[in-house]
Amino acid sequence: MLSPNMDEFEIKKISGAKHIISADVEIDALKGTCKGTGRIKIRLNAGENKEDIRQRFVATGALVRDHKNEPQKDSGFSKPIY
Repeated sequence: MLSPNMDEFEIKKISGAKHIISADVEIDALKGTCKGTGRIKIRLNAGENKEDIRQRFVATGALVRDHKNEPQKDSGFSKPIY
């Protein structure tokens, strides 16, 4: 669970990774605070270890899970209906 004052920049800072593709947190529209969940996409460089990054988040009290892509999902463009 992320803290209510967490934002994308804080997630990037905690990760310590050099190449961050994207970082998002779920924001409560009424309060303007973090709802406690977020996602970060990282490209590991030489010398970086996924487990080290995971432990940095765990040290802040966050629950960390790997994202699994669905291989059956068609991510291509919609096909016309005839």
